[in-house]
Amino acid sequence: MKTWLMTLAGLAALPALAVTNTLLSISPNSAQQGATAVVVTFTLNPTPPAPGIAVPIQSAMIGGIAGTNLSRPTTTTVTGTFNIPGGETPGTRDVTLTFAGGYLGFKAAGFTITAAPGLAAGLYAIVDTGQ
Repeated sequence: MKTWLMTLAGLAALPALAVTNTLLSISPNSAQQGATAVVVTFTLNPTPPAPGIAVPIQSAMIGGIAGTNLSRPTTTTVTGTFNIPGGETPGTRDVTLTFAGGYLGFKAAGFTITAAPGLAAGLYAIVDTGQ
């Protein structure tokens, strides 16, 4: 049996999962292109019950960006560190947490990547070197 998930890119087939939980909050819920070492805290809805504290977190994804240094300070809280590539397209990303045993935490469009400050597209800097 396949479970279907509607994303901004269309339908995607996921393996059947034991329990899916909506993430209550994501903090911070945005970062600029090129941001490094962004520590993000995810809060799981307590209903249905989150997996026990002994159940390990396997992955935390913001779109296609994988988190590192994952930890579970409490049963309903997960933290991870993210590096946002400089070339990542600005916009919203789905957020997915995957735990051992098939438990999934999910929030559609839960994180926003913002444009890094700089020149607007199509504009160029002209530097006068005095020569």
